[in-house]
Amino acid sequence: MANTDNPHGLASLGITLAGGPVQLFPYTKDASETGAIFVNDLVNQETDGCIEAASISAGSTLNLGVNIGPYVPANAAAKVCLINIDPNALYEAQDNASAGPVSGTGTLQSEMGLNANVVYASGNAATGISATEININTAAVTAGLDLKLIRLLDIFDALTGAKNAWGPWARIVVMINNSTFKLPATGL
Repeated sequence: MANTDNPHGLASLGITLAGGPVQLFPYTKDASETGAIFVNDLVNQETDGCIEAASISAGSTLNLGVNIGPYVPANAAAKVCLINIDPNALYEAQDNASAGPVSGTGTLQSEMGLNANVVYASGNAATGISATEININTAAVTAGLDLKLIRLLDIFDALTGAKNAWGPWARIVVMINNSTFKLPATGL
């Protein structure tokens, strides 16, 4: 059975590459920031020390981390968000079912170890969840790409009962490659 199309941003697995706990810190989204920040959105830090997500550009913005919560609507008053800033934190994210550089469609095991950018999309205002996905057609050894592709997430789809599989909308374990807290690494 095929994977389900369910974009949800970068969902924290709660551990780092070394197996330890992640580092969560409070950051403020100020009232002057006009864009929404969804749960599981990548965020960056502005020069005033506050966070934002609206002006992040795939592959060229150093990412501070991922918003663990809460969802903050566009043009909302200042709000404190809990941000996972650990540069070695592991996340899972869905690929966007594009033609991958190796596989031709979706994600294959041979693409693990490569880097890839994300596709930003406005999240779901009703649930507050991000719609960011892995842009699998950008997978390459290029150091400046947003994410490092690590492995297929070993999980069953709660809606269909099917096991997550290689191909379109695969759920992949990733870590932030283009981080404020570490230099981007070349893919394998």
